[in-house]
Amino acid sequence: MRAVGDFAPIVIKAGTLNNTKDLTLSPDHHLFIYQHHDALGAGRSEVLVKARHLVNGDTVIQQNVGLIYYFQI
Repeated sequence: MRAVGDFAPIVIKAGTLNNTKDLTLSPDHHLFIYQHHDALGAGRSEVLVKARHLVNGDTVIQQNVGLIYYFQI
């Protein structure tokens, strides 16, 4: 599959979520986010968020690149 549009990987740049290196994930990969203050407006401090919902165009981007390989098990 071409890695464009909805299938393009999400890149979370180093330091954004206390990560030491850039992190590349599937758009539908869920991340467990803990926040001291409810900055997301979720009404709780712990949330599961799809990587695609963190895209801000600066520190979290969707990167259109070549191809991705899809395996069904």
